[in-house]
Amino acid sequence: ANLKYDRDMQFNLLKSFLDKAQKHIDDMILDSSLEEDKKHIFDYHNQIMYFGGLVGVVSIKDFDYDGYSFDITLQINTRMDSEIDDNYCIYKDNATEITTMKPYFLMTLLFDGFIPISNSKVNNDSEALTDMLLLYSFVEKYKKAFAKGYYKTYHEIRSNDSHVKGSIDIARHIRLNAGLNNGKIAYSYKEKGVFNYINHLIIAAYEELSEKYREQTVYSFSNSIELRDSLESLKYYISFPQYSKKNIISKTNSTSSHPFYTEYEDLRKTCLKILREERISLFNGDESDKVEGVLMYVPDLWEKYIEKYFENLKFKAQDQMKIININSEKEYKQNIRPDFVFYNDLIPYMILDAKFKPGWLEVAKTGKIGNTLLPDFDKCIRDMVSICANATGVIFPTIERIIMSDNYFKCGGKEYEYVHSISKYNSKQKFYTFPIPIPLVNSEFSNFETWRKKFEENCRETFSKINIIIKQYN
Repeated sequence: ANLKYDRDMQFNLLKSFLDKAQKHIDDMILDSSLEEDKKHIFDYHNQIMYFGGLVGVVSIKDFDYDGYSFDITLQINTRMDSEIDDNYCIYKDNATEITTMKPYFLMTLLFDGFIPISNSKVNNDSEALTDMLLLYSFVEKYKKAFAKGYYKTYHEIRSNDSHVKGSIDIARHIRLNAGLNNGKIAYSYKEKGVFNYINHLIIAAYEELSEKYREQTVYSFSNSIELRDSLESLKYYISFPQYSKKNIISKTNSTSSHPFYTEYEDLRKTCLKILREERISLFNGDESDKVEGVLMYVPDLWEKYIEKYFENLKFKAQDQMKIININSEKEYKQNIRPDFVFYNDLIPYMILDAKFKPGWLEVAKTGKIGNTLLPDFDKCIRDMVSICANATGVIFPTIERIIMSDNYFKCGGKEYEYVHSISKYNSKQKFYTFPIPIPLVNSEFSNFETWRKKFEENCRETFSKINIIIKQYN
């Protein structure tokens, strides 16, 4: 009971919990291609904990700490959701008051950026957030696994006919054929095929998702009819269903170590989460001290989300370019990858990067770059110079109340321009800061649908200003 009111112990418990979770980070991140420098749940400096770009859910059952045993489930939201009015955890009078979190911003990035949601049941249920993560994970991991073909194993086939192959089963032959003089012989042989528990697990997870979120599941496979047809064909080949959900989970609970089908191991874990309905409980059966979770990198979600607002302009997202590095003894080409590159007759003229780190609004107000944002600023300038573009800049979300205009925005009653000079020696090329305001959850925007409509309205307003400026350089 004393632990509840001891903030220092709570902090140390959380740090110990996250230290252990960090060791299992690769098992929890849905995007297997994520760079290593982004795979950090948190950083710890000067007794202050900083959470990075990963969001989602992490759980450990029977976690031992200082003689206590805890079942801990931690939901990591974006700071855009954490700052929502009256919907976050606060300390008051030496007690902890916990209110309901409404991760509307994160839900919007997921639902609109990856899996568009229109079903009202999903829209009004924030618990569906993890379901959508698992659906996205299932699609992506099945795509990678199926590149190797169906998962095949050897299984025994028992026959009783005149076409003998394999080994004769004497006991079964006597039982079936003794005294009949029918020309048949009982025998068995092994054949490699798709009839195995792993494939039953995959189809069971697919059917579970289709039953709960049919529209979203169909949409998720809409860009790959081949993948959808492969699942339907597999369902037919294995005569699904033949086993109960409980039996399938029991038979596939062990790690798959086949050297050729390594991609199927990640898919197996995701399928088990789906069948166990781990959006409610991420604990792995009765195993204790087991780390489980579902995590995604929110800056990538943000970049993917805002891409749709540029659809009327000629641009390339994450376009890889090669530049010559002149500081090397040997001439070689180095890749650069700006988020959005805008072209006029194949000639790039402007670069914009999607950013999610805090502090960009202060840059927009003051024109000064802090140490934490300096690497991002330097990258924008370097990329702009490398391709001889005329302008660069960043697009970022903010929870502060701002009013947009064609050449400036208002914040706190003051006006601030979008454009900034690179230096006093360079008046030609420009650096832009474009904020997108995030609505508060209040009486006016109290449910997901009304909040999302307001957020989309804010996005369209900001991008209308961006489009005007971009066309000036075109």
